[in-house]
Amino acid sequence: MIGLTYDLVPCQGIRSVLCASQPISIIVHAGHEWLEHIRIRPRHLAARPLVLLSKNHALRRRLPQMETNASVCFQPTLEAADINTLRSFVMSGQSISLLPHSAVRRQAEAGVLRTIPLDNMPLCVTTHVVDRVQRRMDPMLKSLLGMLADHHPALQPPVDSVTRLSA
Repeated sequence: MIGLTYDLVPCQGIRSVLCASQPISIIVHAGHEWLEHIRIRPRHLAARPLVLLSKNHALRRRLPQMETNASVCFQPTLEAADINTLRSFVMSGQSISLLPHSAVRRQAEAGVLRTIPLDNMPLCVTTHVVDRVQRRMDPMLKSLLGMLADHHPALQPPVDSVTRLSA
């Protein structure tokens, strides 16, 4: 049996057999006013309706680092364990969020959501495919890992739906 996890905590008997990092981006609806701005800093997020994953999610555990570095405190209007809920709120234009591009890849490709890189505050979440240490890496497992690496959104290199912002 293999598993998928974010930000793997070392555990006896488990090994990471595939991993990829995704930057955390600002997620906005396709018509959002920020798409025309050059810089979006964490302090700008604190003044907006923000929907975030619940505190037990690996991505959310990254945010205190950003808050400390930027001297801000995020007060989300909604916390949810389900990424679909966050996407729905952002698509409705009621809020913005912080997620890796992989979480909104389909919606970004459809043009209903856009990702904006955070200025000067790079944060990433790492996705790991894990397996038991004693399992032999047979051809079927190698094939499955190759398919995951080629097709799973969280294991794909990020592609911004908005050109990277320059200084």
